[in-house]
Amino acid sequence: MQKVGNFSNSRGFTIVELLIVIVIIGILAALVIVAYNGITDRANNTQTESAMGAWRKAMIQYATDRGSYPISSNACFNETNVTGCWPTSSASTTLNNALRPYLGNQNPLPAASLQSLPNTWGADRVGGGFYYNPSATLDGVAYPYYLAYNLKGKVRCNISGILSMTAWPVMSTTAPTNGRSSDDGANMTFCILALPDPTKL
Repeated sequence: MQKVGNFSNSRGFTIVELLIVIVIIGILAALVIVAYNGITDRANNTQTESAMGAWRKAMIQYATDRGSYPISSNACFNETNVTGCWPTSSASTTLNNALRPYLGNQNPLPAASLQSLPNTWGADRVGGGFYYNPSATLDGVAYPYYLAYNLKGKVRCNISGILSMTAWPVMSTTAPTNGRSSDDGANMTFCILALPDPTKL
């Protein structure tokens, strides 16, 4: 006669088996998070360099038309005075207003996550920084026309005109072998670009 409710042959998972499954799930989750962060960082870096490339082109077009750049002081590509951004909001507005016709009335900015990264000079927000800095030297000569921005991770600066910064304020036009002006912090790259002399365009 068959016994009803005989479960003598069934068994559940052992603790070891459950632990192995949990460890595997944890490893897979970690791999997914790392991959997602890498994709996000690359997208933010691409947005930042796209914005900086647009500003660089606008600066050169403006100088080609007028023989000079819009302003003669430090400025950020932002119309509000962000913490750590050297110039006042009025200087930034002047720069933006002058260049907007060359940008299709747009205001391209770096990715939001890169706008407040600390930088070599101890301030925030060089993500969209623009600098005239006659105290710096380029190949041993005072040279005030620069663009600067940050990227996430140890990556290459992909916009033409990248300078090698050995120690502020000494820079060189010799292309850095690693493709970045300097390593900025534990997981950042600092890029400095030379703008052409506006009187020679």
